[in-house]
Amino acid sequence: KATIKKKGNESIATIEWDTDTQASTVGTDRQCRGVIVQALRENQKQSKIALKKLWHDEDQVELALKTLLADGLVEATGKSYQLPN
Repeated sequence: KATIKKKGNESIATIEWDTDTQASTVGTDRQCRGVIVQALRENQKQSKIALKKLWHDEDQVELALKTLLADGLVEATGKSYQLPN
């Protein structure tokens, strides 16, 4: 379960996994993409800077954003990202 918590003006991702019933995806591109999508569900628009703060590896966030854009799951709106309407 991925959740995004607000701390002041920052969003912080927390991840909880039931390893008994689910294959491990901790630290994977799939998990990174999920954290980004969850943040956009909860906050509508997010800057790339804000999204990079949600994950420990900025390069992985860059890759996740590129693939989410290519898959049509995220839209770029100026300097922000959002889910498609």
